[in-house]
Amino acid sequence: EGRVVGHLALSPVTHESGAEGWFGLGPISAEPALQRQGVGGALIAEARRWLSDQGARGCILTGDPGYYPRHGFLPAPEHAPEAEPAEFFMVLPLAGDIPPGRFRFHPAFGA
Repeated sequence: EGRVVGHLALSPVTHESGAEGWFGLGPISAEPALQRQGVGGALIAEARRWLSDQGARGCILTGDPGYYPRHGFLPAPEHAPEAEPAEFFMVLPLAGDIPPGRFRFHPAFGA
């Protein structure tokens, strides 16, 4: 109907190994009246398509471990950035393996 009902952001992230092609997902939101109706899942599916089209190696996030695994994200506490709660950190590999070591979100996310 021509109105915005959700939002998802992707941003480049770094890895201590120097591995490139990784992105962070978040924030993601849906209009409250439309939550639990597939808006978030549709946004994640579109983000996955976009990432694949860009040749991205994968995507990371810190989020609800009860929600994101249904979209392909895997718990990855050993890869969590220093300041993130490891039990909520997840990775979605798209091309190749997850490099050993920790990811880093842009410093702006910690401001």
